[in-house]
Amino acid sequence: MKKEEFEVQYKRLSDVHPMKFNTPEKMKTTWEFVKDLDSDWFRRLCDRVVMHPRGEVDIGEAALGEKRALKSAQFAEDVSNATANWNRVSKDGLSNVLEKYGVTTLHSAIEKSKKGL
Repeated sequence: MKKEEFEVQYKRLSDVHPMKFNTPEKMKTTWEFVKDLDSDWFRRLCDRVVMHPRGEVDIGEAALGEKRALKSAQFAEDVSNATANWNRVSKDGLSNVLEKYGVTTLHSAIEKSKKGL
């Protein structure tokens, strides 16, 4: 996400809930949580916060949840690609992916993925 996109959405938050979001420290902390996430995701989250009567949506927790979900999805994609291309990539394609994520079997990979890494 670009800083400008973040600032536009954050201004919405501070306009609607100034007591909660109208400080430079809060803005900086929020930026650190969401800077590597998708701007559309942040816009949708801001919509939820703006609609909440007291703005009580934990942006940090939501960002961490989104990062876990993205990491889990990437892990599942890596395992799927390694299995699908088993012979074309290398004999150790799946082993390399499993090692990258710190597991030894496909079953443990699936279980770890379900838990959100």
